[in-house]
Amino acid sequence: MKHFNKLVFFIFIACLSTLYADEYYNYFKMTCDPLTNTVKLENIDQWNERPSKDDYAFKQKIFTKDDLKPESLSIYRDGECVFANKTKIRLRLGSDDAYPYGQCGAAPAMWFSLWVNKKKVLSRTIYNPTCNPGSILESVDISDKNITLNRYKTSGDFYSIDINTSVVQPETIIVKDNLSVDTIEYPTDGKKIPAGTKILLYGDNNPICEAFRKNDWNTNIKRKEYRNGCSYSANTLNSYTVLVDINNDGIYEREYVDSRWGRFEYTDIYYLDENTSKTIDTLFEQLSQDVGYNPERIEQCEKIVEVIKETKSPSIPKSWADGDQLTLHSINKTVRLPHIIDRVTYQNKNYFQFFSDGIYGLIEYKSDHSFNEICLAKEVEENY
Repeated sequence: MKHFNKLVFFIFIACLSTLYADEYYNYFKMTCDPLTNTVKLENIDQWNERPSKDDYAFKQKIFTKDDLKPESLSIYRDGECVFANKTKIRLRLGSDDAYPYGQCGAAPAMWFSLWVNKKKVLSRTIYNPTCNPGSILESVDISDKNITLNRYKTSGDFYSIDINTSVVQPETIIVKDNLSVDTIEYPTDGKKIPAGTKILLYGDNNPICEAFRKNDWNTNIKRKEYRNGCSYSANTLNSYTVLVDINNDGIYEREYVDSRWGRFEYTDIYYLDENTSKTIDTLFEQLSQDVGYNPERIEQCEKIVEVIKETKSPSIPKSWADGDQLTLHSINKTVRLPHIIDRVTYQNKNYFQFFSDGIYGLIEYKSDHSFNEICLAKEVEENY
């Protein structure tokens, strides 16, 4: 998720039977003082005002010897102060991954990393803990010699931290002289590869792998017929059937897709024989048209799932796997079975793309239910 320092969570307020939702963002005010060659950081909360793309851009202030006034930068992601004496202080904000499940899954811890003269001196230092009770930092004072974290006094457990903003507890960290330059952040050739760039592990720099790296192609699969099926929130089920030439052999097969969005569940794609296909079509035609919370429709949808599970049809991606793992022979690596696979079309052919354990893959399905690896890549992660 590569983490912009944006966290949107919802505060629900019951008022006159109306539901309201507030959006929360934050940034660091980075004040650079050219007279002392120091930086002060302050966390600023921002409500209901969505930052722009420009707000998230890298900010930098380069001082000359004639600059005498402090200047403040609003840092939503990263920024840097470069003083006339060549002192460099760089800041980057980030957060843990957010999840739509678990206690406070949608409110991960927020943190920052800090570089002084190209040396990483702080990494993922938390300023707003999991569940986002608020900033536990009053400010941070930075020079090329030391860093002082001015923290508020806190008490309580993980889910109910109490922040006492009237008591500030400073902690000073010495910038060690023997720290090495962070060559990931400051490459020796000066050419830092942007975070989020896909680096090919397998495949040529040909047009299809370039489209894969840039995710630039038609995501509407080549198909003849699409029948919308079950979709309801009670069991987060979405299923449908489609006629599609999935292995690019010129023959269109009946495909049934069963997606159950959950922590340990997968999207399964089945290819049905003629008799099962007719049974499923009949069940879809009998579906109740009331798509709200409708117990009758839910029961009908579950019946479709039961019929599918009784068949011996192979499913994607499980037919590719050894248990719950998928072996990528071209890079001699085993990854967990992908939770989600997407189908894409390139030059009138159908392919699958997936992500698992840090690996992005583009594969072509074969008639024997195996697959060809077309392109494999990893994404350059942000340096924190």
